[in-house]
Amino acid sequence: MYNYLTTLNIAGETVIVETGTSSYTQCKYLRFELENGSYKGNKEAMAVAARLVKVLENLDQISDEEIDLMSANYSGDSVIEAFREYFEEALSYVSEYLEVELSYQLEGRSRTYTPVANWESSSSCEWETSAEYGVDFGWDV
Repeated sequence: MYNYLTTLNIAGETVIVETGTSSYTQCKYLRFELENGSYKGNKEAMAVAARLVKVLENLDQISDEEIDLMSANYSGDSVIEAFREYFEEALSYVSEYLEVELSYQLEGRSRTYTPVANWESSSSCEWETSAEYGVDFGWDV
């Protein structure tokens, strides 16, 4: 069960922020959603990927007041880190769906996600090794 908290406008994209409480740990968490971020084909998926990249590259647009509002409803360490992780995960799903690498820039650093299909078709064994150790194998490998 999610409870609506706020709507953010980041780089012209509408992001819905909701709160929830883990039934297991009782910790509060945030759930972020790109408004109309669903896709059923490659064309829509590419459009969603472009929107996710735009949001990720503009996280610094979130005001201190908005961060304070979200922090009051969150048990974790950093709202921005939670936000980045959530949207990176969404971007990785789109990358897997399209079977293409997707990248974004944050604080002068590039982050790239490589889908499993690209790893499996290469002669590298890094994919199996990183998956075995529970590493987020697709990012920056």
